[in-house]
Amino acid sequence: MKNLTDRVQSRIHAGKRESIQISIKMYVDVIEDLKLIAENKGFSGYQPLMKYYVQQSMRKDLEEVLDKVFQDRLVNALRAAGVDEATLREAVNKVLAS
Repeated sequence: MKNLTDRVQSRIHAGKRESIQISIKMYVDVIEDLKLIAENKGFSGYQPLMKYYVQQSMRKDLEEVLDKVFQDRLVNALRAAGVDEATLREAVNKVLAS
């Protein structure tokens, strides 16, 4: 399983990636705010800013998902190796608390 850094690096080195056009409805005032933010942050328009927001949010969520998948696989492997449930719970709680 690739971690987030590996996934991003493979996308960067993949060269030109295919994209698709989408359409979403948004409130007019939100678009106006996006235009203002884009102008002040040096974006060429509100759509590149929206893409930036989606990508940043997606990376954060993807990292959380990949961490959870890794944690689940590790716990299952330790369980299969005979580690008792109490020890597993204690270890997971320590990791989550740190």
